[in-house]
Amino acid sequence: QRAEQQRSTLQAQIRSLEKQLTEAGEASEAKALVASDAKAAQARHEEREQLDQRRRVMEASFTRLRQECQAWKERSFQFEKEFKAAASELERARQKRHVR
Repeated sequence: QRAEQQRSTLQAQIRSLEKQLTEAGEASEAKALVASDAKAAQARHEEREQLDQRRRVMEASFTRLRQECQAWKERSFQFEKEFKAAASELERARQKRHVR
């Protein structure tokens, strides 16, 4: 009877240890998932930062190109005015020659 009681006690201890091992394994898995989620979140954050940096660089390039385009438009307009002035001056000189 005493041996049966010891066996019963040992079986209870074994079940308790198995339960503890299962809980420890689940806790370990949960920690691993949390760590994995944290790594994934960090990777997404870094990717977002890189994309944001690329967007800022592209916006700066776009702004610079728009300014250059505006400057070329202004130069073109100025050249056109000068060309028209030179053409009309040439025409006046031609007409003066004709009159003579």
